[in-house]
Amino acid sequence: MSDSNPQNKTQRDELGRLKKGSTANPGGRPKLDAETRAYIVEESGRLTVKAIKTLERNMDSDDGGVSNTAAKTWLQKTLPDAAIAIELTGKDGSKLEFDYTKLSTDELRDLKALLERARVSRDDGAAAAH
Repeated sequence: MSDSNPQNKTQRDELGRLKKGSTANPGGRPKLDAETRAYIVEESGRLTVKAIKTLERNMDSDDGGVSNTAAKTWLQKTLPDAAIAIELTGKDGSKLEFDYTKLSTDELRDLKALLERARVSRDDGAAAAH
């Protein structure tokens, strides 16, 4: 089953699923008109301040859902991706081994700095600040 419009690249199989290489939006994302783009540019600073104030006000809400959502939104937009502690193991679960002789002095220095930055304190689980 395919669309009757020959310019429309939406093609579906007999179960109604999109066929490989077909798109459900052949025209692409709609473009903003010039007036809307101008409004966004002109008002973005004011609206950003307003959004931040709204988040701040909502974080103080007595409604836990509202305050949690506001806090989560703030953290997601202001902090880098959360640090995730991982343990690397081989396919069989064994410890991975590394041959550091294959790295240059500069690469070793960079690796050391990265490892120090990513180190987790065993006392409280918080990432070490450097």
